[in-house]
Amino acid sequence: MKKFLINKKNKRSNTSIDLDITSLLDVLSIILVFLLFSYNPSDLKLDLVTNLKLAESLSKKHTTFAPVIQINKELDIFYESKLIGNINDEETVKKIEKNLKKDFEKIKIDETLKGSKSKNIVLNLVIDQSVASKHVNQIMTTTALCGFEKFKFIVGPK
Repeated sequence: MKKFLINKKNKRSNTSIDLDITSLLDVLSIILVFLLFSYNPSDLKLDLVTNLKLAESLSKKHTTFAPVIQINKELDIFYESKLIGNINDEETVKKIEKNLKKDFEKIKIDETLKGSKSKNIVLNLVIDQSVASKHVNQIMTTTALCGFEKFKFIVGPK
């Protein structure tokens, strides 16, 4: 029988290193859950005014940033969360027109600088479900005359 000489340098060890990764997996799962709950695909931040009950929808689409007009059940109009007045008051309608025209021009300039067409300019409407359709039509007509011809209605989940 032949004996083989084994060089100590070439000798490989068969020992393996055991590494416990349980705690690492716990930390990764916590981070994953945190990121999933904090993720919001919409850039719209909305502060609802008082006395406002949203209509319900099954839609899952998110809206984008745009000026916001809110009308509560007392027919008070809020522009960017600031009370402007009542929809039945002619002065309120004039204030809304003034604000919308000014903001439309700003948005139009910004869109032009970005290279987008002004057809993408949208207005977000948040209207209480008890508001009559004649008032909705009135505010939509007023805002369309100011340049905002596309609307997104903000509704609540069903």
